[in-house]
Amino acid sequence: MEYKYQKQAEIGIERIRNANNLQDRLVGRLHTKNCAESEEEWIKTIHVTADCIQVTSNEMQSALKKLKGAVAKIENPGKEDEHGA
Repeated sequence: MEYKYQKQAEIGIERIRNANNLQDRLVGRLHTKNCAESEEEWIKTIHVTADCIQVTSNEMQSALKKLKGAVAKIENPGKEDEHGA
């Protein structure tokens, strides 16, 4: 049974890593956008990029919650999970 929770923890770590890498690239894109472009296009791009960053942030929060739940199950295999994993 412990293997199941270790696997869940590994998957959670990978999800966090992937979301973090994507978020880093998106934040990098914010620095490459300048106002010299048409203002309407610039605003649209910033909105889309900000929304994508929010989605990756939500993904990291979800993965962290599941990771904490899996670790709690490994530490206390007989206790009910309080983190929702």
